[in-house]
Amino acid sequence: MKFSFLQRIKKTGSPTSLGINVHRDWVVLFLTTVVLALCVLTFSYNFFRKIERGDAFLVNEEQPVGLENLDRKKLGDTVNFYERHREQFSNLEKNRPPYKDPSL
Repeated sequence: MKFSFLQRIKKTGSPTSLGINVHRDWVVLFLTTVVLALCVLTFSYNFFRKIERGDAFLVNEEQPVGLENLDRKKLGDTVNFYERHREQFSNLEKNRPPYKDPSL
């Protein structure tokens, strides 16, 4: 059985299409892979060199860690946020919602 409609589709491709060229597609895929691999290798090598020199994970000594640098207002807001959520969760556990769970 001949598939003549497939041949017609191939011959009458749209003018905006680039056509089907398997060799070109494989070359583009291969070159893209090589370029990405080179980029990753370059980044990895540079990062390795920074680690080796000790420049990768520098910490500024200007701000010592301690209670003086702690933002107590932010800490209090965060604790209150989680306390409210704990209360809401315990209320939901005690007073079930009126609708049924559709997964049951």
